[in-house]
Amino acid sequence: MRTLTAMPTTPTCVADGGGEWCGALRRTLAAKVSVKTPKTLPLPLKSPRSAQESRGSIGHAPRASHLPRAVLKKGKKLPPSSRPFPRYSAVTRYRQVAGKSPCPPTAAACTTRPAVCPILIHLPTYAIPGRALSCRAVCRRPPSPLLPLRSFDTPATPAQSLSRPVRSAGANSVGGRACFVSVRTVRASIEEASMGCRPSKRGARAVRSISLPVEDAARRHAYEAAEQAAGRAVDPEVARRLSAGEDLYPNCHVHIWLRSCKEEVCKPLRGRVTGEIPRWVRGTLLRNGPGSLECGKDRFQHLFDGAALLQRFCIADGDVTYQCRFLRSQTWRRNAAAKRIVVTEFGTRAAPDPCQTIFKRVAAMFRPGEVMSDNAMISVYPVGDEFYAFTESPVMTRVDPVSLQTLDRVNVASSLGIVNHTSHPLVQDDGSVVNLGMSLSATGPQYTLIHFPAPQPGGEALAAVEAGRLEGGVPARWPLHPGYMHSFGATASHFVLVEQPLSVSVPAMVRGQLSGEPLAASLRWFAEHPTLIHLVSRSTGRRTHVFEAEAFFFLHVINCFERPSLAAEDSPVAEPGEVVVDICCYKDPAMISCMYIDALEDAQRNPDYARLFRGRPLRFVLPLDESGVRVHPRALCDLGCETPRLNPRHVSRPYRYFYAISADVDADNPGTLIKVDTWTGGCSTWGEPGVYPSEPIFVARPDAQDEDDGVLLCALVWGDEDQRAGMLAVDATTMLELGRAEFTTPSQVPKCLHGWFAPSVV
Repeated sequence: MRTLTAMPTTPTCVADGGGEWCGALRRTLAAKVSVKTPKTLPLPLKSPRSAQESRGSIGHAPRASHLPRAVLKKGKKLPPSSRPFPRYSAVTRYRQVAGKSPCPPTAAACTTRPAVCPILIHLPTYAIPGRALSCRAVCRRPPSPLLPLRSFDTPATPAQSLSRPVRSAGANSVGGRACFVSVRTVRASIEEASMGCRPSKRGARAVRSISLPVEDAARRHAYEAAEQAAGRAVDPEVARRLSAGEDLYPNCHVHIWLRSCKEEVCKPLRGRVTGEIPRWVRGTLLRNGPGSLECGKDRFQHLFDGAALLQRFCIADGDVTYQCRFLRSQTWRRNAAAKRIVVTEFGTRAAPDPCQTIFKRVAAMFRPGEVMSDNAMISVYPVGDEFYAFTESPVMTRVDPVSLQTLDRVNVASSLGIVNHTSHPLVQDDGSVVNLGMSLSATGPQYTLIHFPAPQPGGEALAAVEAGRLEGGVPARWPLHPGYMHSFGATASHFVLVEQPLSVSVPAMVRGQLSGEPLAASLRWFAEHPTLIHLVSRSTGRRTHVFEAEAFFFLHVINCFERPSLAAEDSPVAEPGEVVVDICCYKDPAMISCMYIDALEDAQRNPDYARLFRGRPLRFVLPLDESGVRVHPRALCDLGCETPRLNPRHVSRPYRYFYAISADVDADNPGTLIKVDTWTGGCSTWGEPGVYPSEPIFVARPDAQDEDDGVLLCALVWGDEDQRAGMLAVDATTMLELGRAEFTTPSQVPKCLHGWFAPSVV
């Protein structure tokens, strides 16, 4: 027997994005790891060609490259584009199933995945029990990319990103326990995987029995080194859990996001009610979110890619019924017909279409509403007298709020000429709806307001959508890098547009359209540049003010309103006043990559995961007598808050309370429902161990006088029971539970994202 030494290449990791643990772990694993190998083992494999240079994107998926010739029979290569994923995916997936990478697949912690399968590079150091190993069972889905938020070579300006490539990382080596493996077996397994064969029972058992964990001691030493390098104190409990191989966040059931619904509930399912749901609460609670991460043998790579699942809770006279149905979008129909992923999503690359020529792909760039995925799995809003499911592509899908049937597909791009729009339009007091979209002008992309009129009595079904119009426009600060916007705000006289330094690279998007890369590959983060807050006049549609703030990432605006300036209280002259903008803010966009499926699966082994997901609600005060100044926010509370909602009567007006769910993965109870008092900074909570409420929707009590006089309605899922759904009613004043309805479903119930309460629909 002889001893070999594993020498993994140190990757390029984020210097200040919470990914210190990754680099320290790799440096620890770079030490000598002695393993025993059989005498018959051939010489170490040849070093593969270097991975292709990436461009440092948030969601960049590596391009396919040839595998090392040493692992293939002479003159034999994997068939080009004959399988749904690039040629490296089968063996890379083999590496993931066989042994989790020491580098947690989160954006801030890792670099792009090398194009060459790393397990083949250091194959002699691996332990694979069993002789009948087969890769056939592990090529059913591609791995999600390991993607950086920033790298050492991130361009200082958007213009430089067109010409300065980021250094690619070396091999992702994994240290393992001693065992024996036959290169001949691996050769045969790779060839079997390349043919897309279904797994045999014996091969599946062998794959399931593979155990290649990174040494727990190495994880602990890497964690301690990373904390010391960052000037933070080492948490002894985290170090102990890493050494023992225990979950780092035992109170958080991350797998609630990984469930897939297999069977719809078309007929209303009556639930068991405990407590008392107020009888004045009458209507339909609609929910939307990712309902299935599986499509045939394929699997989506990002949480934002799952097939949209609509859920309905019908409330009447204290009773509740439950239904759920998949949104029959064009994307869903195409995937279902092919029994595989054939439409590229936000973070998932689709199977290559051999019939899609380069000319067709170029022509498709001018039809975004027909080419982009219309999988509207984010939200549900009323437009006119109808309800529509929304996503960020320029498509709205009309649904029946009673049966949950999919009715119409409205391509807003063809009628209004926009490229995309946000998933969170604003519903005005008169019933009209305003959304924010991006259109193209002679000077480049600009942010445009989309107005849909109020419903008219006796109007046709699509009348409000067809009467939509564009108004105003704010040019993007970088013509080739317009900002990514998920939501926006409004006051009584202004619309509030927050242009964060997370941008969509137009050149990268064009390349991605031609090569089939997901939208996430086009995202760029410029931490050195400030966030801009634009104020657009409601009356003229023109920008009146612009303010700067320190760079931050956000998804949801809590609320915006105007108030008299504090200086006006003692001044005889009327002051212009100020605009208050409340936002759920993050330091950087790490949380986007934290929602990759591989990242969620490995969250319990990543000590940086909670820090990467850390966010706080912040308040920005914008003086209307100035413009172009930098503003500094203050925290509204010291709890992570997401999916914020408030009393609809106080939207765009001064308010005191908002409600949200916890965004702190390492909290004592991550399933906490939060009420924030913006005047005092105080918080009230509701929580139950192992129970996870959805976005809270406020329903005001009839003839209510106080702002918080009403109930909160939430959908419920349980961490330890995946076929159990529920609806919760909480007193919005005291945050005490009033009642709940529970349902036993025929299939798994995934956690939802956003929804709407329709009091007129029963």
